[in-house]
Amino acid sequence: MKKAFGIAAGAGIAAATAFSEALLRSTFDVDGNGISPDGADISYPPLVHKLAERDGNLGGLMRMLLLFAEVDGDPMRENVSFCRSLNPTEYTIKNDKGNTLYGWLFKNEKPTNRYMIFFHGYNISGLADGNRYIRLYHDLGFNCFVVDHVHQGKSEGKCVTFGEQESKDCIKWLHFMVNEFGKDIEIVIHGVSMGGATAILTAANPDLPENVKFVVDDCGYSSARAEFIHVLTSFHIPKPIAKAIINNEAHYYKLRYGYNLDNADPKSQAHKIKIPTLLMHGDDDVFVPHYMSEEIFAELTCPKEFHSFKGAPHSGCQYLYPEEYTSYIKTYIDKYLGGTK
Repeated sequence: MKKAFGIAAGAGIAAATAFSEALLRSTFDVDGNGISPDGADISYPPLVHKLAERDGNLGGLMRMLLLFAEVDGDPMRENVSFCRSLNPTEYTIKNDKGNTLYGWLFKNEKPTNRYMIFFHGYNISGLADGNRYIRLYHDLGFNCFVVDHVHQGKSEGKCVTFGEQESKDCIKWLHFMVNEFGKDIEIVIHGVSMGGATAILTAANPDLPENVKFVVDDCGYSSARAEFIHVLTSFHIPKPIAKAIINNEAHYYKLRYGYNLDNADPKSQAHKIKIPTLLMHGDDDVFVPHYMSEEIFAELTCPKEFHSFKGAPHSGCQYLYPEEYTSYIKTYIDKYLGGTK
């Protein structure tokens, strides 16, 4: 009996390991899709679909998409149409790997030297993820600049790097903006999910331009490794086994792509941030747990605020609490940019 149980348990662990490795490798390799200024579809990788299906519970990004059914009309379609009506200008740069990266300027009708740059989440384009934030900041008097991260949307690249390469690329984008739009511009960084993690890593970079006045991290993870372990344990894989799987996959990731998963670790870099930092997170986030923002907040030594949103799922804070969400951003604008124009 014990032997049979041991064989069955071993087979179960082996199957779980193979399943997890297949999911993770599809996560590294997935082509990032979404909505571009000239149109495309949204798609999510197997990892997100499996997370949404587990225990019959819709979690993370899929729950965020269901929020569209809970409000009047279709806010994504309306916001995307609004963003396209601004006739965005497309820009490209090359990163240090030689990849062509794409970004778009959504210019406010009223002349302004204020810019918001948006960092999108995993496996979705900048416009697909950022349309509601473009609308928000536009209404606050900002020009909006939206990028497609490496291997996402229109941008080239071998793989998603969960903030390591993305944050380096975003430093290049910020310097590009200063050179292209004026030395006197004022910039706000706003990132969501993986984009939130990227925002923290970018703000911690010593090459951050002085033009960046504050950073907003909405539901970003504290480390890519911890996030993957959380996802695997949500499939009821024991934590020691999940850690072993991640160790193996991190080795694969480094050998195949040359990136170190542990460099995507916002928590370890947060203490380097000097500019004001605003964290926001839903307390019903099953994809990136709420406590990850608490961990980042504890490491920050700069001016900081952390706001929790009751019942909000992953990336759902702005949808469920649009007025409150905007008020926190407006308070930061009042404090650090001298108010709205």
